[in-house]
This record gives sequence, C-alpha cells and structure tokens, in this order.
Amino acid sequence: MTYSESYLNIVKKGNEDKIINLFKENECWDSFQVKQLQIIEGTPYPYILLELDIVGEFAAQFLGLFLDIRTYFSFYDSEDFYLPAIAYPHEYNRGIKQYVNREVSIAHELLHLSDIIESIENEPGYLERVYRYGFENVEDTGDLEESIEFEVGKIFRIEPKALGNDFKNGEKMIFEPFFLGMIMKYKCSTEAEYIRLSMCNYIVDLQEMYCEKFEEAEDKIKEYFMNSVNGHGREIFGEKPYERVLEIKGGTRDRMLNYETRDLKRASPK
Repeated sequence: MTYSESYLNIVKKGNEDKIINLFKENECWDSFQVKQLQIIEGTPYPYILLELDIVGEFAAQFLGLFLDIRTYFSFYDSEDFYLPAIAYPHEYNRGIKQYVNREVSIAHELLHLSDIIESIENEPGYLERVYRYGFENVEDTGDLEESIEFEVGKIFRIEPKALGNDFKNGEKMIFEPFFLGMIMKYKCSTEAEYIRLSMCNYIVDLQEMYCEKFEEAEDKIKEYFMNSVNGHGREIFGEKPYERVLEIKGGTRDRMLNYETRDLKRASPK
C-alpha cells in the first residue's frame, strides 16, 4: 500500500474518534492545546483540521506528526506514520484579526499537503529525511548542514506557489510582532513583492530558530544557510540571494513604519 493509499484509509469521516484518541495517547492533544478536531472532505485529499485553544498570531499552520497508529489501523505495520494536520487558533491576536482570511490560509496549507504527499510518493527516502533532518527532529550538530539544506530547499520548493495563491486570493499584508503585543504591517503592491518579503521572513525566522536551538553552532548555521539560500534562491532574489535576503529583511521595519505612517495620514480627518 502506498503512502497516499494509507493516508486516505486513515483520514476519512468515521475515523475522527480514533484520531482524537491517537492525539491524546501521544500527548499531542494537550501539548498543542487542541480544542476540536474535524476531518474535512476535500480534493485531492481530505484533511485533519484542528482548532487550537489559543490566541494566535498566525492564520493557519501545517503540522506533521509521526505517530504509532497500529492500535487503531492494523493494516499499517510500521512504528511511525507521518500524519499531517492543519491547525488554526480559536482566537486571533487583536492586531491581525481584521486582516485574517482563514479560508485562504487553510487553502495555502492544503497546497503544502498535496506537495508533501507528492514528495513522499515520488522521492525515495523523503520521509526518512523528514524524520532525521526536519527541524523539530534534528538533535545532532553533525546533521545541521543536511537539516538546513532540507528545510531551506523545502521552503523554496513549496512556498512560492502557495504564496502566489494567497496573493491572487487577496492576501497582501505582511505582519510582524512589535512592542507590547502590537502588530506592524505592510501592504504589498505586487505578487512578486509579497512572495519575496514572505520568503525573507520564513528564511530569517528559521535561521533564528536554528541558532536558538544550537547556540554553540551559530556561525556554522549562518554559513549553511548562506550556502543553501544561494543554491536555491536566484530565481526569486537574483544574484547573491542570501545577501539580498538579509538586506530586504533589514529594511522591513522601516518599510512597515513608513506604511503605518502613510496609513495614519490617510485615516486622519481633514
């Protein structure tokens, strides 16, 4: 049985109680603060939708969990099954609430779901690389170069299409947390700008996550990011992609401040 066949046998209406029990037995229900789990029928794939009992600064989020499903799905005889899910917060941070389009954000994550299932089906060893080199799983500093190459390569492979779809569906705002829970924003004027700025945020945020997780290897991490971004990023960022990413990210705060200032002036009574 292929991965997609197994997935379709698990993620279907009628199995919600089994999957809820799986989440609870694997301590995912409480750790993610799940409020509600639904299986949504969809094309080309149904999906697990989680409502989280949190106030969030993200519209929707893709989760990939390795779970032992054999107690409930005896047709699968390996210890861990990769089970994707899409999650959204029960409430949104007040600064972004008016700008969030949950349906567009879930559609973004569904494109990732299709891309990842396709990778699992068509790339030998893909799941093994997720299991060993995915950011959440990597523990050994000796695996950092392979891990960063895997994660950065994935960003460049799956995000531009999903971000382009966001823009076509009206998503144009870039957000960034600011002082005391405030949110700064900037409205992009073109699809290329939206993709470029969003990609910069993904890359820089991911690099910071690696540096926080492996503080002793910060210099190596930045070197590996530079090599990987330079290898994947020329189509979006042109020559010297890593240098361009840092340059764009470094100007984000000024860009947002200028936008906020213009926005306040437009809103002021004459």
